[in-house]
Amino acid sequence: MVQQPKRILAILISVFLLCGIMSVTASAAPPANPSSNASWDFTTVTANGSGTGWLWVQSTKTLTLANFTHTTSAMIALNLPDGATLVLNGTNEITSTYSGSNYSRGIAGNNLTITGSGRLYANSGSGTMSSSYGIAAVGNLIINGCTIIAKGGNGARGSNGVLVYENLTITNATVTATGGTATESSQGIYPWYGSLTINNSTVAATGGTANFTSYGIRADDSLVMITDSIVNATGGGGVAGFSYGIGVGNLTISGASITATGGTTNHKDGYWDDSIGIFANSLQMNSGTINATGGTAGCSYGISMDNFTVTGGTITATGGTALDDTSSGIHGDKLTINGGIVNTKGGNADFSYGFGLNELKISDGTVTATGGTANISSCGIGAFKLTISGGTITAIGNTSAISPDYIVPSGYRYWINTTPSATGASGPFTSNGTVAMVISSGHRYAKIETNIIPATYTLTLNANGGNVTPSSVTQAQGTTYTLPTPTPTPALNGYSFTGWTLSGGGSLNGNVYTFGTSNGTVTAGWTLNPVSYIATVNNGSGGGSYATNATVTITANAAPSGKVFDKWTTPDGVSFTNANATTTSFTMPAKNVTVTATYKDVPEQKNCIFNTSYEATLINWFMFIFLFGWLWMR
Repeated sequence: MVQQPKRILAILISVFLLCGIMSVTASAAPPANPSSNASWDFTTVTANGSGTGWLWVQSTKTLTLANFTHTTSAMIALNLPDGATLVLNGTNEITSTYSGSNYSRGIAGNNLTITGSGRLYANSGSGTMSSSYGIAAVGNLIINGCTIIAKGGNGARGSNGVLVYENLTITNATVTATGGTATESSQGIYPWYGSLTINNSTVAATGGTANFTSYGIRADDSLVMITDSIVNATGGGGVAGFSYGIGVGNLTISGASITATGGTTNHKDGYWDDSIGIFANSLQMNSGTINATGGTAGCSYGISMDNFTVTGGTITATGGTALDDTSSGIHGDKLTINGGIVNTKGGNADFSYGFGLNELKISDGTVTATGGTANISSCGIGAFKLTISGGTITAIGNTSAISPDYIVPSGYRYWINTTPSATGASGPFTSNGTVAMVISSGHRYAKIETNIIPATYTLTLNANGGNVTPSSVTQAQGTTYTLPTPTPTPALNGYSFTGWTLSGGGSLNGNVYTFGTSNGTVTAGWTLNPVSYIATVNNGSGGGSYATNATVTITANAAPSGKVFDKWTTPDGVSFTNANATTTSFTMPAKNVTVTATYKDVPEQKNCIFNTSYEATLINWFMFIFLFGWLWMR
């Protein structure tokens, strides 16, 4: 009985030591190696880790893959924490082969960045009662500089190649995204609530077969910016509702090449279904090319929109075969054409229109509108309100060339004849001025021409001490002239041209002058080039040529073996922001300077009782066994 309290004390002390052992061993949670039957999950990781083809850095939440392959039957193949970065080197593949009632993701993350120079295949499994996404980001997703091939599997509710809940940005990258077969909807790329920006990239997005909707690119009521990129978007087939190549809120295109194709729907009489190349609430075409084609459906449109403005570029819009109603090249509410080339054509339908619009305004550009084969009506331009103030327009329709509500611009004459051949010298179609528009068809012929010869005015180019050719230009009012760049004379050696300034008539936008109602003069501006000095960096980077008072940022090289960084030194009197930091900066003086990164020996490590958590664990076990045995024997 005397030994009983001692045994209890031994047990309590043992529990205390055991808890200490557990705290040491559980203080760090490195990532586990990927498993073929479990999700590779980094959301609970608290320490660095690595394996064949992969490296995890906890402090930056960065996972680097190098020719890495991971296939698992888990719902999520790779699960990354909020704010993670995935760096790609070589060719990598992440695949979920899951097949079950839950959702499936190839890669899941929140505010995820994917970058690097490599390639990634991301594939998801099948969600027989839910959804399937190749890549899914709850917050934002940034894809930069890499190649992504993302594919959604079969899903009951939906399937997406890439799904983003907020904003998706693709820059200097190549992305191929494919939605799988879905009961409800399938999308290649779908930023659900946010914007989509594609810049200097190549993107191919394809929706899969679905019972309700299929999009190549979908962004409901969101802003989509496509700049200097190649985009190919295709809606899937076999859809009972809508198949869109691109279906977005507000779309702006600058310098891009867009090919958008609606798929063939599973049309049934009495059901409403559309196939559209591009659908947008608001569409702005600045430059580049669009080739938009509708597929076979109840109604088919190359482009369908609420408000569309064209200022440049080339657009080809073609409606497909409409089985139930209307096919139009461009369909919608308001279209304004201020420049560019627009070719539009309706497909086979009951009603086939090149343009099928509420309102069409044309001030410039070259426009061709053709109605296709129609059971009831074929019209080149079908618009309830048509206003033309310039441009070259050709409209062809088997029933009529244009709709009857036509507003004749001021200064133009307008005729309609029943034959397209009444263009002889004795007829009303004799041109005695600049032809602004020609509309022709087998049934109606219309021609607009003007007798007004616009006045001409002179623009004088004053090089202001430099050289420029020509020194003056004479053109008609309203025309434009792109100003040349003058060159400096010997007297202006060391000076650079800063731009033109305008006095007098006309208007100037950058280097483009528009002739007004009086003569104008543009004068060249010059500025003295800044003097630069050399910053030489020893044992580091950041050196080069800098102007006086410029901020020079320098970074020390990695320390040699057995050394650590000490400080920055210079014999030239510059003041460092922090001389003890490996990366620092200084203000460039008006002279050449040299700065040097210095190093010192690694400080000697002093002995201690235990240096690692492993040694601490062994000593705790030894104390536990010794004390427990001693107390027990007493």
